[in-house]
Amino acid sequence: MSNLLEVKNITKSFNGIKRVDSVSFTLNRGDFLIIAGANGSGKTLLMQHLNGLYPVKKGTIFYSGIDCYKKDNFLKTKVGLIFQNPDSQIIGLTVYDDIAFGPKNLGFCREKIGLVVETALKEMEISHLRERAPFTLSGGEKKRVTIAGVLAMEPEVIIFDEPFIGLDFPGVKSVTKSLIRLKELGYTVIIITHDLEKIASYGNRLIIMDSGKIVEDGEPKDLIECVERYNIRRPIQDRIEDMTWLN
Repeated sequence: MSNLLEVKNITKSFNGIKRVDSVSFTLNRGDFLIIAGANGSGKTLLMQHLNGLYPVKKGTIFYSGIDCYKKDNFLKTKVGLIFQNPDSQIIGLTVYDDIAFGPKNLGFCREKIGLVVETALKEMEISHLRERAPFTLSGGEKKRVTIAGVLAMEPEVIIFDEPFIGLDFPGVKSVTKSLIRLKELGYTVIIITHDLEKIASYGNRLIIMDSGKIVEDGEPKDLIECVERYNIRRPIQDRIEDMTWLN
């Protein structure tokens, strides 16, 4: 795997308190990275910097060696972000229209919009939902629509912020299968979650954040025994390969 993203000393403060504190790490192409931490640990805020939602005021981010903040909106074209609540991300009257919204904003031509939307529908296995109104869908289906909407913008990195929030058992299984599918398709995936028992078996790397800092970084199998030290519930399964809801 080749180095794709390099984060150096990212710091973000609110009211004089550092919410992200001198964070540095690299991301390899093809990584399936899990970032865990208690509420307020800084993990979501850090990821919003990687997507360009928050401008970097202190620190730097390089993407394939390019200083991202010397090119306007560069990160937004390379890093897609899936929010916790799909209702805050879905705006189209139909599933097709919603998925097409992002490519239109990026200035894709009509032919390319049709191609990327059809490809995203197929990859998320929701072609049969194309004419449905998004508000009529289940939680798991809505999540897959938001994933398809990001895929249609052709990012190389996809970030999921708490992908299992609000989902029932079938919804968790559906979204997990979608995450595995993205991994198989070669996307670089970042999962922000505290539900390690649902996804840890698929990650090749686990970063733990606490008080705005990275406090652990390694393979999930090597770190799982220390997660409770950082107020993260340890999965009930004993073996890392069993930490999934697909078994």
